[in-house]
This record gives sequence, C-alpha cells and structure tokens, in this order.
Amino acid sequence: MPKASSIDEWMASVSPEHRRIAERLRTLVLDVDPKFKEAIKWGNPVFSKGRDAIYIADQKRYVHLGFFSGATLPDPDGVIEGTGKGLRHVKIWEYDEGLFVKLRPYIKEASDQAMGLLPPRQDSSLKS
Repeated sequence: MPKASSIDEWMASVSPEHRRIAERLRTLVLDVDPKFKEAIKWGNPVFSKGRDAIYIADQKRYVHLGFFSGATLPDPDGVIEGTGKGLRHVKIWEYDEGLFVKLRPYIKEASDQAMGLLPPRQDSSLKS
C-alpha cells in the first residue's frame, strides 16, 4: 500500500469492504470524543489526545482497531487481543454494528486515559 499523507487518502487506498469498516471506526472514534486529533503515523490513521490513543490498521483479511495502552484497558467482552507490553487490538472481520456499539466504552476509556483523566484500571469493568 502506498504511503498516504491524509486520513482520506488512506481510506481511499484500502479495499471497499475494509474501507466501509475503517470509515465506521473513524466515525465511531470521533463520535465518542470529537476532541481527538487525527494524523497518519506509521502509515495508519492515529487518534491522539495529549498522547496517541487509538489507531486503525488495514490487514489482509481484517481491520484492526488498536489501542496504544490497550494492556491497561478492561475487557469485559473479551474482544481485545494481543500480548505486547502496551498495544492491544480488536480484529474486525466484517461490518458488524453490534460490535461497533460494544467498542464505544473501550474508545471512551482509551480517550480518558490518553488525557490522564483516568489511571489505568486494575479491574475488568467498563463504564459506558
């Protein structure tokens, strides 16, 4: 995939099926918190508030919604994957409005953590 210089250019570069998912994720992230700043970093859309919080990545068979501090996010629905020190992601295999609704509190939590409004949680609950 050629390097994109804007989110819109990045969106135009992915397959139509993945673009629909990625555009919905972008809308969801900005709906949960319109104060997010968007940029292309490391070749992907990144959403920041004080620090990098969320990213979208196009993979061959799915789209990632990634969390830079995902290891500290509670995951009561068991949707977060990954084993790294901090990064975690959700694999989105198909357009699923039910999953997007489930992701709202995860995005809110990531937003609040990025602004330092919440310390990383030790429990597994999310508040929507």
